[in-house]
Amino acid sequence: MSSESSRRIIESHFAAFNRHDAVALLEGLADDVVWVTGTDVFRGRAELTELFDEWLWNTQPRIDVLRLIADGEQVAAECVEHMTVDGTPRAFPMGAFFELRGGLLRSVKVFREGTADLAAC
Repeated sequence: MSSESSRRIIESHFAAFNRHDAVALLEGLADDVVWVTGTDVFRGRAELTELFDEWLWNTQPRIDVLRLIADGEQVAAECVEHMTVDGTPRAFPMGAFFELRGGLLRSVKVFREGTADLAAC
Protein backbone atom coordinates (compact mmCIF):
# COMPACT_ATOMS: atom_id res chain seq x y z
CA MET A 1 0.00 0.00 0.00
CA SER A 2 1.34 3.43 -0.89
CA SER A 3 1.97 6.14 1.68
CA GLU A 4 -0.61 8.32 -0.07
CA SER A 5 -3.27 5.59 0.20
CA SER A 6 -2.50 5.13 3.89
CA ARG A 7 -2.71 8.88 4.42
CA ARG A 8 -6.16 9.01 2.79
CA ILE A 9 -7.41 6.12 4.95
CA ILE A 10 -6.33 7.89 8.15
CA GLU A 11 -7.81 11.19 6.98
CA SER A 12 -11.10 9.32 6.37
CA HIS A 13 -10.85 7.79 9.85
CA PHE A 14 -10.51 11.23 11.45
CA ALA A 15 -13.36 12.59 9.31
CA ALA A 16 -15.63 9.74 10.49
CA PHE A 17 -14.65 10.47 14.10
CA ASN A 18 -15.45 14.16 13.66
CA ARG A 19 -18.87 13.21 12.20
CA HIS A 20 -19.41 10.92 15.22
CA ASP A 21 -19.97 8.07 12.78
CA ALA A 22 -19.25 4.93 14.80
CA VAL A 23 -20.33 2.66 11.95
CA ALA A 24 -17.73 4.12 9.55
CA LEU A 25 -15.05 4.05 12.27
CA LEU A 26 -15.66 0.37 13.01
CA GLU A 27 -15.80 -0.57 9.30
CA GLY A 28 -12.27 0.80 8.92
CA LEU A 29 -10.86 -1.58 11.54
CA ALA A 30 -9.37 -5.02 11.02
CA ASP A 31 -11.27 -7.72 12.95
CA ASP A 32 -8.18 -8.29 15.12
CA VAL A 33 -7.29 -4.61 15.64
CA VAL A 34 -5.40 -3.68 18.80
CA TRP A 35 -6.17 -0.16 20.07
CA VAL A 36 -4.20 1.33 22.97
CA THR A 37 -5.29 4.56 24.66
CA GLY A 38 -3.48 5.41 27.87
CA THR A 39 -3.59 2.25 29.98
CA ASP A 40 -6.66 0.89 28.16
CA VAL A 41 -6.17 -1.83 25.57
CA PHE A 42 -9.00 -2.91 23.28
CA ARG A 43 -8.58 -6.09 21.26
CA GLY A 44 -10.78 -6.71 18.28
CA ARG A 45 -13.44 -4.67 16.59
CA ALA A 46 -16.14 -5.90 19.00
CA GLU A 47 -14.38 -4.41 22.05
CA LEU A 48 -14.07 -1.06 20.31
CA THR A 49 -17.83 -0.73 20.04
CA GLU A 50 -17.59 0.03 23.77
CA LEU A 51 -15.19 2.92 23.08
CA PHE A 52 -17.12 4.55 20.24
CA ASP A 53 -20.39 4.71 22.16
CA GLU A 54 -23.04 7.26 23.09
CA TRP A 55 -21.06 8.47 26.11
CA LEU A 56 -18.14 9.48 23.88
CA TRP A 57 -20.34 11.20 21.31
CA ASN A 58 -22.09 13.13 24.11
CA THR A 59 -18.75 14.83 24.86
CA GLN A 60 -18.91 16.34 21.33
CA PRO A 61 -15.36 15.25 20.47
CA ARG A 62 -13.44 16.64 17.51
CA ILE A 63 -9.89 15.97 16.41
CA ASP A 64 -7.89 18.60 14.57
CA VAL A 65 -4.95 17.08 12.71
CA LEU A 66 -1.86 19.28 12.84
CA ARG A 67 0.53 16.95 11.04
CA LEU A 68 0.20 13.58 9.33
CA ILE A 69 3.19 11.55 8.19
CA ALA A 70 2.76 8.31 6.24
CA ASP A 71 5.39 5.73 5.37
CA GLY A 72 3.83 2.80 3.58
CA GLU A 73 1.31 1.21 5.95
CA GLN A 74 2.46 3.21 8.98
CA VAL A 75 1.06 6.65 9.78
CA ALA A 76 1.81 9.10 12.58
CA ALA A 77 -0.43 12.03 13.46
CA GLU A 78 0.01 15.02 15.70
CA CYS A 79 -3.43 16.25 16.75
CA VAL A 80 -5.50 18.19 19.22
CA GLU A 81 -8.61 16.50 20.57
CA HIS A 82 -11.43 18.78 21.69
CA MET A 83 -14.33 17.64 23.86
CA THR A 84 -16.62 18.79 26.63
CA VAL A 85 -16.00 17.16 30.01
CA ASP A 86 -18.55 17.90 32.76
CA GLY A 87 -19.75 20.92 30.79
CA THR A 88 -16.24 22.35 30.37
CA PRO A 89 -14.59 22.51 26.94
CA ARG A 90 -11.21 20.77 27.00
CA ALA A 91 -8.38 20.39 24.52
CA PHE A 92 -5.81 17.59 24.66
CA PRO A 93 -2.68 17.58 22.49
CA MET A 94 -2.13 14.03 21.33
CA GLY A 95 -0.10 11.78 19.11
CA ALA A 96 -1.55 8.78 17.32
CA PHE A 97 0.30 5.99 15.55
CA PHE A 98 -1.47 3.74 13.07
CA GLU A 99 -0.50 0.51 11.35
CA LEU A 100 -2.60 -0.62 8.40
CA ARG A 101 -3.04 -3.99 6.77
CA GLY A 102 -5.02 -4.46 3.59
CA GLY A 103 -6.50 -0.97 3.87
CA LEU A 104 -7.77 -1.51 7.44
CA LEU A 105 -6.46 -0.26 10.78
CA ARG A 106 -4.61 -3.12 12.44
CA SER A 107 -2.92 -1.28 15.32
CA VAL A 108 -3.57 2.12 16.90
CA LYS A 109 -1.70 3.75 19.79
CA VAL A 110 -2.96 7.06 21.13
CA PHE A 111 -0.92 9.20 23.50
CA ARG A 112 -2.77 12.13 25.05
CA GLU A 113 -0.83 14.87 26.83
CA GLY A 114 -1.77 14.67 30.49
CA THR A 115 -4.16 11.84 31.32
CA ALA A 116 -6.28 9.67 29.05
CA ASP A 117 -8.59 9.03 32.01
CA LEU A 118 -11.34 11.62 31.51
CA ALA A 119 -12.70 10.92 34.99
CA ALA A 120 -9.44 12.35 36.36
CA CYS A 121 -9.76 15.62 34.38
